[in-house]
Amino acid sequence: NGWFILSIDGTNYETATSAIARAPDFIIPVDATASGPLRRTIQRVPIPVGNFKVMASNNGLGLTLAASGNTIIMRPSSVQAQ
Repeated sequence: NGWFILSIDGTNYETATSAIARAPDFIIPVDATASGPLRRTIQRVPIPVGNFKVMASNNGLGLTLAASGNTIIMRPSSVQAQ
Protein backbone atom coordinates (compact mmCIF):
# COMPACT_ATOMS: atom_id res chain seq x y z
CA ASN A 1 0.00 0.00 0.00
CA GLY A 2 1.22 3.50 -0.74
CA TRP A 3 0.16 7.01 0.17
CA PHE A 4 1.05 10.46 -1.09
CA ILE A 5 1.84 12.59 1.97
CA LEU A 6 0.96 16.13 0.93
CA SER A 7 2.48 19.48 1.86
CA ILE A 8 1.07 22.90 1.11
CA ASP A 9 4.29 24.83 1.76
CA GLY A 10 6.96 22.19 0.99
CA THR A 11 8.05 21.97 4.63
CA ASN A 12 5.06 20.87 6.71
CA TYR A 13 3.55 17.57 5.64
CA GLU A 14 0.27 16.03 6.72
CA THR A 15 0.56 13.78 9.75
CA ALA A 16 1.57 10.27 8.72
CA THR A 17 2.42 7.34 10.93
CA SER A 18 2.71 3.64 10.22
CA ALA A 19 -1.10 3.42 10.39
CA ILE A 20 -2.64 6.06 8.12
CA ALA A 21 -6.37 6.47 8.71
CA ARG A 22 -7.37 6.71 5.06
CA ALA A 23 -7.42 4.38 2.09
CA PRO A 24 -4.12 3.99 0.21
CA ASP A 25 -3.57 6.14 -2.88
CA PHE A 26 -2.12 3.17 -4.74
CA ILE A 27 -1.49 -0.54 -4.25
CA ILE A 28 1.43 -2.45 -5.73
CA PRO A 29 0.47 -6.11 -6.16
CA VAL A 30 3.20 -8.54 -5.11
CA ASP A 31 3.29 -12.34 -5.29
CA ALA A 32 3.47 -13.90 -1.82
CA THR A 33 6.12 -16.36 -3.03
CA ALA A 34 8.49 -13.71 -4.36
CA SER A 35 12.17 -13.81 -3.44
CA GLY A 36 15.13 -11.71 -4.49
CA PRO A 37 14.78 -8.45 -6.42
CA LEU A 38 11.19 -7.72 -7.34
CA ARG A 39 10.05 -5.27 -10.01
CA ARG A 40 6.46 -4.30 -10.63
CA THR A 41 4.93 -1.69 -12.90
CA ILE A 42 1.57 -0.13 -12.15
CA GLN A 43 -0.15 2.43 -14.32
CA ARG A 44 -2.85 5.08 -14.11
CA VAL A 45 -1.99 6.32 -10.62
CA PRO A 46 -2.95 10.00 -10.36
CA ILE A 47 0.04 11.86 -8.93
CA PRO A 48 -0.84 14.93 -6.85
CA VAL A 49 0.12 18.42 -7.92
CA GLY A 50 2.63 20.24 -5.72
CA ASN A 51 4.87 18.98 -2.95
CA PHE A 52 4.50 15.47 -1.61
CA LYS A 53 6.46 12.48 -0.39
CA VAL A 54 5.58 8.81 -0.72
CA MET A 55 4.98 6.46 2.18
CA ALA A 56 4.67 2.70 1.65
CA SER A 57 3.60 -0.03 4.01
CA ASN A 58 4.10 -3.79 3.83
CA ASN A 59 0.51 -4.70 4.76
CA GLY A 60 -0.35 -8.37 4.68
CA LEU A 61 2.36 -9.22 2.17
CA GLY A 62 3.55 -12.30 4.01
CA LEU A 63 7.17 -11.41 3.16
CA THR A 64 9.84 -9.47 4.96
CA LEU A 65 11.27 -6.64 2.89
CA ALA A 66 14.94 -5.70 3.09
CA ALA A 67 15.79 -3.15 5.78
CA SER A 68 17.15 -0.78 3.12
CA GLY A 69 17.40 -0.46 -0.62
CA ASN A 70 13.66 -0.60 -1.29
CA THR A 71 12.85 1.98 -3.95
CA ILE A 72 9.68 3.29 -5.54
CA ILE A 73 10.36 5.07 -8.83
CA MET A 74 7.64 7.27 -10.29
CA ARG A 75 7.48 8.70 -13.78
CA PRO A 76 4.68 11.13 -14.60
CA SER A 77 3.02 11.05 -17.99
CA SER A 78 0.05 12.80 -19.52
CA VAL A 79 -3.14 11.24 -20.75
CA GLN A 80 -3.07 11.14 -24.55
CA ALA A 81 -6.20 12.22 -26.40
CA GLN A 82 -7.54 9.71 -28.89
